[in-house]
Amino acid sequence: MRLLRRLAFSLVLASLALTLNSCALIAWIVAVINPPQKVEAKFEPPAEKKMLVFVDLTQVDTPQPLRGALTEAINEQLLENEVAESVVPYEDLLDLSATMDGFDRATPARIGRELEAEYVCHVLVHRFTVKEDEVGPLWEGHLDVSVSMVDVEEGEIAWPKGEDGGWRLRPIKTPLTDDPSPDFGPKLTGDLANRMADRIAKLFYDHRAVVEPELPD
Repeated sequence: MRLLRRLAFSLVLASLALTLNSCALIAWIVAVINPPQKVEAKFEPPAEKKMLVFVDLTQVDTPQPLRGALTEAINEQLLENEVAESVVPYEDLLDLSATMDGFDRATPARIGRELEAEYVCHVLVHRFTVKEDEVGPLWEGHLDVSVSMVDVEEGEIAWPKGEDGGWRLRPIKTPLTDDPSPDFGPKLTGDLANRMADRIAKLFYDHRAVVEPELPD
């Protein structure tokens, strides 16, 4: 009986190999061997709170479009998955950055107070690139961030406790792509932002996924 099961499984793989490309086949095999498991939230903010997503670019020389794309993508995920009751619109953050003295030096808690948020999802960007080099024709996306949740009233990090640098997520990378279109850069930025937003939001609600280890501290 065991031999028959193995033979049947081999025949299924053989037939799939004829119809799927290698990436799809590998993904299917991984899903069969390691099915999605329940992943508990790393931290669940108190319900019925207003949240500010603050994408911090102080460590990188990064174009501002990333801040908008990532902020709006995270806002959407937080609301859709009921992590926050409401979020601060990105436009309000832009207005504050243009009018507040010392905005670039302000703490996430201070910015949260100015915008009447109760929690701040602080996303510190460590690296963001969309090209292999500035003058070359090849695109290669790379986005590396860490995340912390700040309690505005307390003025301190609510999660992760004792981790000043925040929770470091696995970087998102894309393969080298040769594309002459001037629209490819913004598209790649949006794709990286959407993928990272999904990972960030999942830190704060239970979900099912193929469990992958986080980067070591």
